[in-house]
Amino acid sequence: MKRELKELTKNNDKIINVRGSGLMIAIETQDKKTTDEIVSSLAIKGILCKSTRDTVIRLSPPLIITKEQIDIFLDRITKIINGL
Repeated sequence: MKRELKELTKNNDKIINVRGSGLMIAIETQDKKTTDEIVSSLAIKGILCKSTRDTVIRLSPPLIITKEQIDIFLDRITKIINGL
């Protein structure tokens, strides 16, 4: 999942960095407005995450997440970020 999210940094200047370990991932954005927009858009799509330090989105899915659920998440977040 981290590898796929890192691809988003190449295509979007609003995403600064993707870091983390395992399923605990942080997406760093350029400003608080971008962070808030992504978090609220994901919530509307049924994906809960948390913003921290104004410019970081914290992802911490359950350890029992399936590959299918990860693919759904990646599809939704990619569409949201590409729409910024």
